[in-house]
Amino acid sequence: MPRPRPAAPPQQIHRLREQQYAAHLSLSLLSAAVHAGLLWLSLAGDRQGVASLTGAVLLSVFMVATVLSRRVPLRVLTGGVAYALPLWLTVQVIAVGMEGRGIPPVFFLSLGVVGLLSLAWLPLNQAAALLLPLTGFMLAATLLFNPQDLSLMIYAAFLVALMVLMAQHGQLVSTERARNLSVQHAAQLDPLTGTLNRQAAWDTLETATRSP
Repeated sequence: MPRPRPAAPPQQIHRLREQQYAAHLSLSLLSAAVHAGLLWLSLAGDRQGVASLTGAVLLSVFMVATVLSRRVPLRVLTGGVAYALPLWLTVQVIAVGMEGRGIPPVFFLSLGVVGLLSLAWLPLNQAAALLLPLTGFMLAATLLFNPQDLSLMIYAAFLVALMVLMAQHGQLVSTERARNLSVQHAAQLDPLTGTLNRQAAWDTLETATRSP
């Protein structure tokens, strides 16, 4: 007779889900505030990049509203945005190149931001499959339009590679931590009934008696 597989504790699942919503809401609010400030500075200054900044503000506000509504699963929302951001950056670089202007230095910073969000919201293999072609495209565009900024682009590519390696390390640590929690939870259950065993019951009772 196969033993029932122990499920994750509902409290841990609920807590993790709430932490994910809080993290995405904080990130969306921060993005909206930063891009709104950059848009205001652009309108008060040379008015360059107004269209891109306006789109970033609208996207950030949409993210805030969607996270607050909780009608769209976070995996669908963040996955869609993570795939849209590299496309947006590619279109912006092409548009600047077609106009005969050099690539603004902020685009190199945008490459790092896109890489960070992609690694945070997508599986590592999917994020790497997006970032490697994007980094190669940015390197080729720099050689074509901004040869003087080649050192800056090389450093940006190094940061992207470093983020990929750190994300891989973090994934290994998270997997090991989840495995330890699963083993710890399984050790507290009776393999036949799926209920708490005697040791877990005594630990729960001892914790309860220590509470005020």
